[in-house]
Amino acid sequence: MGNIRVERKNPTAYDNGFSYTVYKETVNKYLKTDPRELNFQNRVILCMLEKLLINTDIEIVDTSTLYDRGKRNSKTLNTTQFKKTGYAPPDLLLARNWNIDNVNNKVDYLAAIEIKSPNSKEAICGKQFEKYDKHVKEETRAHLLANQKVILTDCYRWQFFEKKEGFVDTTPIDLVDKNKQWKEDIIISNNIDNRLLESESKEWKQLQNRILSFLGIQGDCNV
Repeated sequence: MGNIRVERKNPTAYDNGFSYTVYKETVNKYLKTDPRELNFQNRVILCMLEKLLINTDIEIVDTSTLYDRGKRNSKTLNTTQFKKTGYAPPDLLLARNWNIDNVNNKVDYLAAIEIKSPNSKEAICGKQFEKYDKHVKEETRAHLLANQKVILTDCYRWQFFEKKEGFVDTTPIDLVDKNKQWKEDIIISNNIDNRLLESESKEWKQLQNRILSFLGIQGDCNV
């Protein structure tokens, strides 16, 4: 299915979650204008998770710059609590009671998130785990040594790993088809003039519910 032109009066008034339409539009925008990984991290993934987890006590923390700085290390930040020594930190961290002073505060680490640009050589959509870029596989395994759970995504594909399951190719959730076209089921929500106000996909609902269940949150996400 090709691109859909969406007309709306209030782009924030879809629901209490992050709209699939907004997600797709934002990913497409940065693919076209500025496909740096940081944009997908902080303008897509982080914003989506903030909406999805808005009624929880879970914080989304940007840990992408919290490297080991040797003698310059902060005495109140122990990066080994969420990253493997010798490897880069995860891009985002899902945690309760987050405090960058994690030496004098107890932080409950829920999951590390590693994000890739969907058009980079490290993109994962359409590949088997063993065919992922070598660096991506190493990062995922390193994050899983420091964290109980890891989420890997390139915006098109989301994959979930748990330490108890080992380094296995868990079943991913793909939001695009083999041609990298967004999967969607049309929803007509204006019966007067039959305008298309929103589009959805079962994979989008599946993804949001998977994230919630992965974090131990009960309930069904019907956005």
